[in-house]
Amino acid sequence: MALCKNRQYNAAFENFNFIIKRFPPGGYADYAVKYKQYCAAKRSQERLAAKAQTNSEEQYIRDMDTIAVWNKKNVNYWVENGKFYYPVMEAFREWERETSYAVNFRKVNRPEYADIKVYFVDKMPGNVLGVTSNRKGYANGKIVLKSSQIKILDKTASGEYRSRQQVYPVILHEIGHALGLEGHSNSKNDILYHNTDYYKQSLSERDVETIKTIYGK
Repeated sequence: MALCKNRQYNAAFENFNFIIKRFPPGGYADYAVKYKQYCAAKRSQERLAAKAQTNSEEQYIRDMDTIAVWNKKNVNYWVENGKFYYPVMEAFREWERETSYAVNFRKVNRPEYADIKVYFVDKMPGNVLGVTSNRKGYANGKIVLKSSQIKILDKTASGEYRSRQQVYPVILHEIGHALGLEGHSNSKNDILYHNTDYYKQSLSERDVETIKTIYGK
């Protein structure tokens, strides 16, 4: 692991391969497989960040804490019934359309068939308007998404439904996290800015280019 942390990737891979061949499955061999995947993903992240520097004004990959991707073209999503059911569908379509179908979203009718699940809640801690939880793993030298859960605050503290104008930017923002953008843009013009602006009702060019870059579009 020290070699990987010090970016001595070739030497790290040689060590991992030796352990995998030398020891039977289980124990040290499983440990080596796991950290070889981690090391490959770390190198991939660094290469992506270096690539992003060449057109850093067009996207915000360098602002992210972690970049993960769906390791498949078609991603299923499910939406809980509620007042903002249709705006959620519209937001998925906007991400899909504007990014030239970097990911194809398919709506399913049962949560057990979904990769991304969207729920509406009437309470959140503090000033939080939405939250996304991603489950990740490693594959093909990348950090890959296994599943994602989005929660959207749909009511005010007094129990009244919030307006579509208030909720739609939050939905777009959280879908960006569910696409693998773990972190926030430093520009208030982007939907992935840490504070959601009710007047920002669509994706910015930088939002679009960031997803296109990490998904190779």
